[in-house]
Amino acid sequence: MGKLLKAVAVLIVLYFAISYYIASKITEETARNIDVSADFIAPNSENVSFFTTDKLTLKGWWFEPSRKKVIVFVSGILDNRTNAGYYGVDLTRELLAKGYGVLLYDTRARGESQGTVRGKNEELDVIAVVNYLKQKGVEPKNIGIISFSSGASATLMAIDKINDIGPVVIDSSPTFFKRVTDNILIKEQHVPSFIIPGVYFMTKFAFGVDINSIKPIDHVEKVPNRVFLYLHCANDTSILPENSKELLTKSNSKSKLVLFPKGKHVETYKKNPEMYRKEVFSFLDKAMK
Repeated sequence: MGKLLKAVAVLIVLYFAISYYIASKITEETARNIDVSADFIAPNSENVSFFTTDKLTLKGWWFEPSRKKVIVFVSGILDNRTNAGYYGVDLTRELLAKGYGVLLYDTRARGESQGTVRGKNEELDVIAVVNYLKQKGVEPKNIGIISFSSGASATLMAIDKINDIGPVVIDSSPTFFKRVTDNILIKEQHVPSFIIPGVYFMTKFAFGVDINSIKPIDHVEKVPNRVFLYLHCANDTSILPENSKELLTKSNSKSKLVLFPKGKHVETYKKNPEMYRKEVFSFLDKAMK
């Protein structure tokens, strides 16, 4: 009996040790290296810093040809302000050429921003960047957001707190973060399904990230007047297009979902640039004319 109990104890310790390791990997800081300079994007920029309500300092670049229409990029879980996975440098240049101001910032635990845990309260970062622009004199209606993947999730989690802003583009957002995390861990990372509950236990109690509570779709319903432009690649296997379809059903009837025929996760612009320009730029131009 003693040997059995000892074996069970070893298995329990091993289970939670593995769970802790996986939880630490999915919440660890990343993309600390900013591999291009602001001058590489455009000659005139300002280094900016602003603060979240949970007392973190976030940093970024503000390219300001205009305060009449300013676009904020909210990056995904593996990107910093350059949004490399989303071709952020190219998109920023295109927006600047069209007369938009652009603010690029590092979400917490990325780039030069403070924080050591990804996924924790990232909606506060979105609220902070919007408040920063307001404090700088930019009218709320002149602030637009282009967000993608986990950044889109964070934007939706914050949307009822920033609903006075202008146009919001949501690219490849999950409806429920747990559903997407399940899919990525099991199908892409080949984590055995019986480990998943332990991982979520550790993300919450060791790192303060309650994956079960990140439910962007619940916040969409809080802003029935808000018109969204949803984007998704039809071949996305990380966050399935059904997520955007479900978000659309909960949104204002004037909202729109554009399914892009080429590409996988957040490759809307990368694989379909002309279609992206037509849909996104026309949406922004109409809202911020």
